[in-house]
Amino acid sequence: MARIHPSWSESASTSAEYRTLWNQIRRCELLPGQVITAHQAAAQLNIGLLPARNALVRLAQDGLVQPVPRRGYRVTPLTQKSVDDFFLTWRLIAPEIARRGLLDASHEQVRLLHRLLMKFESLPDLPPQNRSICFVEYAEAMFHVLAVATTNGRLLETYRCMLGEMARIWSLVLADAAGPKALIAAHPGWCAAIGNRDGDRAADVVHCFLDLTHAPARRLARTTESVP
Repeated sequence: MARIHPSWSESASTSAEYRTLWNQIRRCELLPGQVITAHQAAAQLNIGLLPARNALVRLAQDGLVQPVPRRGYRVTPLTQKSVDDFFLTWRLIAPEIARRGLLDASHEQVRLLHRLLMKFESLPDLPPQNRSICFVEYAEAMFHVLAVATTNGRLLETYRCMLGEMARIWSLVLADAAGPKALIAAHPGWCAAIGNRDGDRAADVVHCFLDLTHAPARRLARTTESVP
């Protein structure tokens, strides 16, 4: 699948090993709480032990994995509290990113948002794994456009800091059998908001989507807490 925009973390100085593991974590291919060693990472990625260790050290610095003495690294768990903390924070800033970004977006940015909406239409019909991966990609692209359109550096930086956690939560929710309901409910609202440049409507759509997904995210986080 072609990338809509480069991930903020994937700069030229970022190692391929780090990017691969980062994507596996954010897509929940490496589950929250799962333990991975440098030897396992090296074998999986077909690389040397030192590059694998360096990638895991950097992931630990980013908070995506946690060192476990004599065992390796554990993918940072998603707990009910961490999910609640995410939703509390995202509920505060996401509606404002949607509102201000849509009002201030250029014509080119609005056209890009329309193209992304067209891609969202096919998501409910995809297999669960593909659906969650594509949703995360499109949602990141949409909010990247909106955050940049606000021209507010603090909003943009806060959004970027939450990308990893956001991707893991949406990956869990959208892979669940009930996941498409939230997508189907949100799509008409986004179409109307973007078509009319209605920032308040966009903020309402974000609020509704978060209301629909918070409880499932808490339930799914509880099931991952027991991952050995």
